[in-house]
Amino acid sequence: MSTYKPATRAEFKEFVLRQLGKPVIEINVSDSQVEDAVEIALSYFVDYHYDGTVNTFLKHEINANTISTMSVDVPDTVVGISNIFPIRGGAFSSNMFSFDYQFQLSMVQDMSSFSLIDYQLTRMQIAQIQETLVGEFPIRYNRHFNKVHLDCSPGKLAVGNWLVFNCYTAIDPEVQTDVWNDRILQKHVVALVKKVFGSNLSKYEGVQLPGGMTLSGRQIYDDGVAELQQIEDEYKSDYMLPPLDLIM
Repeated sequence: MSTYKPATRAEFKEFVLRQLGKPVIEINVSDSQVEDAVEIALSYFVDYHYDGTVNTFLKHEINANTISTMSVDVPDTVVGISNIFPIRGGAFSSNMFSFDYQFQLSMVQDMSSFSLIDYQLTRMQIAQIQETLVGEFPIRYNRHFNKVHLDCSPGKLAVGNWLVFNCYTAIDPEVQTDVWNDRILQKHVVALVKKVFGSNLSKYEGVQLPGGMTLSGRQIYDDGVAELQQIEDEYKSDYMLPPLDLIM
C-alpha cells in the first residue's frame, strides 16, 4: 500500500483522512460520508476538468429497433456527443452501383494520372457538396436519458449500416488509477470531507477539551466552505476547456 501515491479508492480515502490529521486526531466522519465526497468530487472532475473525459468514438449497427424508435442507446459513461458520422460503406464499397465505388474506379484506372493531393481535394469537394445539398441528420442527446434521438427520416436509415458518434466518456479511476493522484481532485475531496467533519462537530461547539482547548466545529466547517470556493475558482481559471459544440 502506497503511503503518498494512492492507486485505489481505499488508499485514496485513507490519504484524504491523513491530510485532515488522522491518526493524530480522530476524524469524526463515516466511511459513507467520505465515499459521498469522493463521488461528488469525481463528478465535478468529469464535468469541469479537461482530463476528466476522453474523446472517443462509439459505433452502432443500425437494426430494426433503431429505425422503429429512431434512437440509439448509449452507455451511462457517455457525458457528451459532439458529432455523428453515418458510415455508408468502406472506401471501396462492394456495391458497384454506389457513387463511392464508381468514383474510386474512375480514379484508380490510371494511377499515374493523379496524386494523393488531387484525390484528397476531390474527396473534400464531394463531401462539401454532399453536406450542402443533402446534409446530415441532426441528433438530440441528454446524458440523463442515455439515449440519442435521430431526427431524420427513417428512409435514411438502412439495417446493417453503421452510425459512429464522436463522444466524450467519463474517465474511470478504477481503470486509469493515476486519477487518484490528480492534485485538484485530492484538494477537492479533502475540502469536502473537512466541511462534513466540521458539520458533524458543530453540535459540540464550545466544548472544552482536556488541556483547555476548545473544539470549534463551526470554524472547521467555514474553512472547508472557503477552500471549496477557492477550488471551484481554480477549476474555472486553470482546468476548464473553452465551450465546444457539444450536446450534453
